[in-house]
Amino acid sequence: MKHPLTAITLIAAGAATGALATGSPTATSVEALTTGFDSAQVIRVKDEIKEVEKAAEKAAKDAEKAAEKAEKQADKASDKAADKAEKRADKAADKAEKQADKSLDKAEKELDKAADKAEDRAEKAAEKSADKAEKRAEKLDDKVEKATEKAAKHAEKRAEQEAKAAEKAEKSLDKDLKKVEKELEKDLEKALKETDDAARERHMAMFKADIERSAEEREKLVQALMDAKAPQDRNMVEVIERTSLQLMTEPVTIENADVAEIITYRNCPPGLMNKTPACVPPGLAKQGVTYEEWVSYDSDRLEDLLEERRTAFVAVDSDASASTGDVAVATDAEIDLLLSSDRIATIYDLDPAPEGQKYALIDGLPVLLTDADYLALIEVNELAHTVELKDTTYVSPAAALTQAELVQTYALPELAEGYNYAVVNGEVLMVEDSAYEMLQLLRIARAAL
Repeated sequence: MKHPLTAITLIAAGAATGALATGSPTATSVEALTTGFDSAQVIRVKDEIKEVEKAAEKAAKDAEKAAEKAEKQADKASDKAADKAEKRADKAADKAEKQADKSLDKAEKELDKAADKAEDRAEKAAEKSADKAEKRAEKLDDKVEKATEKAAKHAEKRAEQEAKAAEKAEKSLDKDLKKVEKELEKDLEKALKETDDAARERHMAMFKADIERSAEEREKLVQALMDAKAPQDRNMVEVIERTSLQLMTEPVTIENADVAEIITYRNCPPGLMNKTPACVPPGLAKQGVTYEEWVSYDSDRLEDLLEERRTAFVAVDSDASASTGDVAVATDAEIDLLLSSDRIATIYDLDPAPEGQKYALIDGLPVLLTDADYLALIEVNELAHTVELKDTTYVSPAAALTQAELVQTYALPELAEGYNYAVVNGEVLMVEDSAYEMLQLLRIARAAL
């Protein structure tokens, strides 16, 4: 029994002194018990275990022989001696077993203690290694972050430099493009001007700046005009007799409206009825005035617009008196207008014009003009081109016709853009937008009602 106890004690002593390195040895495994010892100790322990095993085998054999001998003696002895021997053997076996269990328990406790200690050391070592690795990782992260920031700053700086270079190149390119665009615009303007001038010359060739007539021819034409009849529902003499011309104050759907009704509104002359926007004079339309805005203008606003447009044709104070001392107005005989103020009064059965005022006729509607107004009308007439009609065609001075109806009724040539037809004092004129707007504002603001 001495040898096994010595081997176990040596194994436990090796574990208690820290000879075990890692792992968790079990009490019943020789290999596990010997883990952590140096080779010399392992060999010695293994040798001792072998000696224990040999001793055990020898003891077994000796016991077997003793048993055989005892058996033989028992056979010879009385039953009492056999019982006594058996009891002593049982006691000895129990004692030996208890001693072995006690030694094994002690060794197992010592091994468990050593294993716990080794496990604590390993855990502490692992924690220490983890802390160290974490610190190294943090340092590495700091280095990476700094390197990233440095690279980002470098990239940002380079991007700024490239952006400045690109901006500089773009500005240079824009400058070159603008220069090229200006040159192209100049070339285009020149080409368009040459084209427009040529078109204007071809267009103007169809009209006459002035038509020379003898006194006899003039009187004959005036008589023919006085006798000419206006188309049905477009005779302003009849319109004025049966209704009072008002200002349109609310928008009307022009596309679906009856033209005979529309001409009863002073602020929607027939010549402007089919323009875009409807009823709005061309200059105001170019300024963005809408149809809805236009019909909202009252008489005062229309008067202001007339005064603004009139000063573009005649530099006359808007408050000029009727006396010719303030405004020099030519007589009818000195003005190349077919119908005189008196003739217009006769056609429409109007009272004679007050002193310092004159009647005129614009697109079928008589207007009562101040000296300043009349000067503007004269200027428009001189700037206009007269349309020479066929000998058998006469303009009805009282007819209120749209642009399309004028072209159709009098077989007029199609107009170039920016030009309009107007019938002034019985004669068809071709006028530019600005002059046409002047005529229409006179027709609206100065209607002889």
